[in-house]
Amino acid sequence: MTIELKPDGGKLRRFKSIGTRSSDYNEFLKEQVEKERLLVQLAWVGPNLTPQFLCFFRGEKPIMFFDWWPNSLSNLDNFMPISFPSCYSSYSVNPYLCNYELHALKKYMWRKLRKSAKPVVEAVRRFFLSEQHYRELIGNFTARTQNCSSNTTALQVHNQSQLVNEVACDWLKARGKSVWYDWLPVEHDAKTVLWIGGIFPMSNESNVGFYRKSLVNAAQLAYKRINENPDILQDYEIKVINLNGGCRRETVLTAFMHHIRKESADVDFAQMIGILGPACSDTLETLVGVAETFKTVVMSYSAEGAIFNYSKYPYFFRTIPENKIYGTVYKKLFQQLQWKQVGALTEDSNKYSEYLSDLLYNVTDKLKVTNVKMKTSGDIEERLKKLQTHKIIIGDFYANKAREVLCEAYRLNMTAEYGYVWFLPRWFNTNWYNTSIYSGKDRKRLPCTTAQMLKAIDRHMSLGFAYYAPDNVTNCENMTVAEWREVYRR
Repeated sequence: MTIELKPDGGKLRRFKSIGTRSSDYNEFLKEQVEKERLLVQLAWVGPNLTPQFLCFFRGEKPIMFFDWWPNSLSNLDNFMPISFPSCYSSYSVNPYLCNYELHALKKYMWRKLRKSAKPVVEAVRRFFLSEQHYRELIGNFTARTQNCSSNTTALQVHNQSQLVNEVACDWLKARGKSVWYDWLPVEHDAKTVLWIGGIFPMSNESNVGFYRKSLVNAAQLAYKRINENPDILQDYEIKVINLNGGCRRETVLTAFMHHIRKESADVDFAQMIGILGPACSDTLETLVGVAETFKTVVMSYSAEGAIFNYSKYPYFFRTIPENKIYGTVYKKLFQQLQWKQVGALTEDSNKYSEYLSDLLYNVTDKLKVTNVKMKTSGDIEERLKKLQTHKIIIGDFYANKAREVLCEAYRLNMTAEYGYVWFLPRWFNTNWYNTSIYSGKDRKRLPCTTAQMLKAIDRHMSLGFAYYAPDNVTNCENMTVAEWREVYRR
């Protein structure tokens, strides 16, 4: 199709048809011309739209052509592309703009090849062309057949399909092994790669005091055992692509979007099983909501908090119990020990601590619970003083905040030495209380020494689920738990 510009300012009067009639797929263009009162004439030329037509038919008249991009016509040197507005900004007003959006190049294959020719299937899956490669192929084809010189017979003396094969073959020879080697199956019985997007707290930087590089090792051990087991996913190979998510929402969402957009020579989004992670409860709710849009499974290995409606978020799964059960356990424990007055100190907007609501809503005359929330580091002393009459205190916060709280508790004599019992999270890092190690990393320099911190946390208690089964239990690999833990320690 060509569009002839009308510089005389005249009113659009007619549409000319040359060679073929307008069809449904390009009817939107006529709609746009009429709606926006563009001063152009349209000519539907169908297969007659060639570089020679564009070069010699128009003479000195200004002309635009409408076709797929990129293609051999858009590679012509004496034409320039024109961008139209995005459809997302005005879809309801001008829906025809969406027809100008880019569309992905898809690969199709005969369904029965999966059973009869697995190497072919694997080769098609691995086949990948970057935009640069695609442009090179189009440029080579254009140079061989289509230009604005007087030689218009080049395309006629070749069978076009034969010429396409020649151009592709010559390009592969010129590019060499670096292009096509990754398309080949690894071996005759090559396995299809299924990959998992891992989000782990791999760095201590900006991770609010929580990081576990050992989680990456555990994931690697798991998928390697699956790949080595001939009875599990025997036609597939599992890979995990690890990214640091820390314990911050923005970092986790950035890692998730990187996984969603992942596309290379050997993996693409269609081969992604789902997301393994994140580690922290405060980052989970936002991620699960976004992942629902992409129909992506999110499996968390350590986020105990965040209470979900599983009918609303069917793609979310966790491998550990949610901490909602702690409220019931605390209640039974306090009744057993005949503790009647309990205090709780939590961070404001901390999703992990929401399980305490179950404990608060189920208090009785025999058990009273006071929950005090901290908003800033400056109000820790004030909040602790509100709990001085409570000898039993549940503390739920990250390790960096825990150091500030327990240091202040030491200064206020709210420690075991003075009859207080603290419940602290079990998942803190080793030596989290060591102020010498974290003095340069915490935002606030603490006035407590490590020895004083040890006194502050002396005889504290922690509630948590069992990480491992008993050592003598045998798993699905016919290994005892003790044997598996020994392998994990390596």
